[in-house]
Amino acid sequence: MKRIVILGGGFGGVNAYLELTKLFRSSKKKAEITLVDEKDYFDFLPLIHEVATGSLASSGVIRPFRQIIKEHDGRFLQGKVLEVNLDKQIVSIDQYPLEINEPPKVVSLAYDFLILGLGSETEYYDIPGAAEYSFTLKTLTDARKIKYLLVDRFEQAEAAPEEEKKKLLCFVIVGGGPTGVELAGEIADLINDELYRAFPNLRGISQVQLIQRAKTLVPHEEEWFQKQTLKILKKKMKVKVLLDQRVLEITADGVQIKGNFIPCRNVFWTAGVKAKNLKIKSKKPLEYEEKTRRIKVQNTLNSSSYPNLFMVGDQAWICDKENHQPYPMRAQFAMREGRRAARNIWRMIDNKPLQEFHWQDKGFLLSLGKGVALARVLGFRLQGPLAWLIYRLAYLINIIGFRAKLTTGMEWLINLFLARDIWKPK
Repeated sequence: MKRIVILGGGFGGVNAYLELTKLFRSSKKKAEITLVDEKDYFDFLPLIHEVATGSLASSGVIRPFRQIIKEHDGRFLQGKVLEVNLDKQIVSIDQYPLEINEPPKVVSLAYDFLILGLGSETEYYDIPGAAEYSFTLKTLTDARKIKYLLVDRFEQAEAAPEEEKKKLLCFVIVGGGPTGVELAGEIADLINDELYRAFPNLRGISQVQLIQRAKTLVPHEEEWFQKQTLKILKKKMKVKVLLDQRVLEITADGVQIKGNFIPCRNVFWTAGVKAKNLKIKSKKPLEYEEKTRRIKVQNTLNSSSYPNLFMVGDQAWICDKENHQPYPMRAQFAMREGRRAARNIWRMIDNKPLQEFHWQDKGFLLSLGKGVALARVLGFRLQGPLAWLIYRLAYLINIIGFRAKLTTGMEWLINLFLARDIWKPK
């Protein structure tokens, strides 16, 4: 019986697990498949900004791993990965206790095949104060903190002096990629609608500012996307966009950019990510990409030094043979990498030649608030309500689990006719 260990329950890891269990279930072969993650649920990160702004309940974007595992063959282990020894083929894990009063314990998992899909973490680019004084949007916990903050700042501002009101109601987003512009659009909608209705005395004081180091928003997309995104944010959302501006420092009182200081109590960091750091022991060399710390692998998704080691998602650096550029750190690539890695492990067990991962980007979706989105689907450019509907349908299809799909669909339907909730989550 082959032992397959998957580290990381993100898009790459979960799709690898689902594909492996499907392959083994369809044959008479057996395998011990173990999925390891620090949290006990899968979260659908592309929609996490909607949880942060009250458009979605958290139950709509999560699926407990134990429910996923229960439906298929395998096991789930909750814990933090301490070390991977590639020569001994052992993973050391700080396993979280099942009982409240039990201390964590270190367990060792032996494997025949290993899939690394631990994802990414925030990159602050050594900017002073960025880690200490800004909020990130990488987890469900982050989303709840942001939602609490948005409502709490309006409550504080009601009793604050005029100058302090402006600081409390100034919301600065650093980073003009997809996450930054989607968060800016949702925050602006929430402020201009539900929060101003709940706090009418504060109407017109709040401001959303989006700081982008590049000269355009969503710089990795085509020019049409860049221009339309800027136009929509400025017009519909009344977001102040600062392009070609580098953040020099973040303090408790605001953001310092070149030649200007923005007084602000709320800074959200969406400026960049890097592959999650992992302690790996190996006698043979592994090659890392310098900027993002991703591990370089072959187009078959496995390492040339350790053929039984596969990389998927944000930890994998794979170069597209056509344009000689690495595949982006996006969910749609991680999903397909996970499935390809699973099939190649299956082929390796069958002593068949491995297949290369090659996938052309078939589209791009960007939500800019209620009823407004941009889409590139099968070569067609769309905007407005139709693009927004396609955005909703595309993500609804990819959400894992019928319950989560139903919850999300119902929340979106309700929000078409009723105000989103603005209670403060604990």
